[in-house]
Amino acid sequence: MAFDKNPAAGNTNNNNNSGIPANKKAAGFLNFYMPTDNGGKRKIGTTGIPLREANDNERNLAEWLAVDPEARVKLLLKTMIVEYNSVEPVEGGGFALPAIE
Repeated sequence: MAFDKNPAAGNTNNNNNSGIPANKKAAGFLNFYMPTDNGGKRKIGTTGIPLREANDNERNLAEWLAVDPEARVKLLLKTMIVEYNSVEPVEGGGFALPAIE
């Protein structure tokens, strides 16, 4: 079998979520980027955040964004809350389990 230099050319199912369970199918993705020193942009992480069709809130967000992605992403950024959570445990941050009597 010869090496296929363009495997996507013969694949007509590239963007139809085929083979993905219904509860995992995405209507779209949110991707995050940071500017680079040379004026470009670099994606944060390797995958976007899927907006799943099976989740009402995520599907509604994807549909809302799809109307005018550029303008609506700007609106979304004005209200979005971004936080960072370290993987390092916080002193005293564990569950306060009740004492067994």
